[in-house]
Amino acid sequence: ATHPKNAPLLAFSTQFFANGGHWNEAHEALQSLESEDHHLLFLQAATYFHARRGNRKSAREYGESWLREAPLAENARHSYLHQLTMESGTEAGVQCVQAWLKHQPDNEMLEYTLFELYRELFNDEAIEALLGNALRRNPDDAWAWRERTPPTERTVLTDDLAVGLEACTRICPDHPVTAIIKARHAGILGIARESLRCYVEAVERDISLLSHVGELLNALHGVPREERAAILTQFEERLLQTTGPLTGAGDLSVLFAEHLGRDSAREALKRWAR
Repeated sequence: ATHPKNAPLLAFSTQFFANGGHWNEAHEALQSLESEDHHLLFLQAATYFHARRGNRKSAREYGESWLREAPLAENARHSYLHQLTMESGTEAGVQCVQAWLKHQPDNEMLEYTLFELYRELFNDEAIEALLGNALRRNPDDAWAWRERTPPTERTVLTDDLAVGLEACTRICPDHPVTAIIKARHAGILGIARESLRCYVEAVERDISLLSHVGELLNALHGVPREERAAILTQFEERLLQTTGPLTGAGDLSVLFAEHLGRDSAREALKRWAR
């Protein structure tokens, strides 16, 4: 057997080789890890290995063993939940997390996981109840206020938007989603320039907020072409500063096409693909 301190390295190697499809190397690392005195790491690596290989039955069995031995471990729960929802659907995942929350009602990670599952199911009533519980427990819960005041399309200034804006401005004034909420608020009030400024501020802080492309399309209407071009160039520079996949490129290309023309969008896509 190898030295026990190599167990974390063997676990990492198993996942690394599995990610690259190097199954022989991954299996060798997993076998070496099994001989180490670190059973939880072995169960974690084995669950990952079999899940990546597509062996769902083995992945589920190892995942269940891992969860039995570490029932409160977040990574064990996350892995088990992923396998469960893949095999039995999101509703099964909801029931599972609800059961965990009965034993840990103040576990915010579980609460957030349940929120994401509800969102997959478009269960607005359950989402509202969950966020309401979070705010009763902690009236200054910034996450709950931001999610309770979503940047969706609205045509009237509702009480929840106004209250949510006040809370987010007080609790997390610099959060990019707070800027989105400010933009919606200003847009509803007809303050177009302030609305656009807040949208630009939000995207500058978090380029993933380009996903609100419909709202940005509306905010840019009526703005002189030169100014629109400058804003979109600013977004492009921010996009190209990110690491990893350019996940906002599709949304930004829509803005280019709508406000600067299809030829401009095609040229932009070519630049980003280089």
